[in-house]
Amino acid sequence: MRIRRARFTACNSGQALIETALIVPFLLTLIFNVVNFGYFFLVAINLGAAIRSGALYSILGASTPIGVDLADPGPTTAPSSVNFLTLGDLTGAVG
Repeated sequence: MRIRRARFTACNSGQALIETALIVPFLLTLIFNVVNFGYFFLVAINLGAAIRSGALYSILGASTPIGVDLADPGPTTAPSSVNFLTLGDLTGAVG
């Protein structure tokens, strides 16, 4: 007498594909959040450095390596003003 086996007991041909399809969204979410947190810390460092360099620009005045008077009381959009240089440091990472 012959014993019949069930048809679905030995079929696991798509198991790896299903596992990959279930794991890929979680891995992509993890990778994108790592990149997002890295950009957040880059912006935070730029914000801290912009204040520091703005104070340094206003203290040094004409004794900077480029020899331009940075403490010029002229308009704030002049390329040699402290406000312009600090704003350039603030928007460096957001470009």
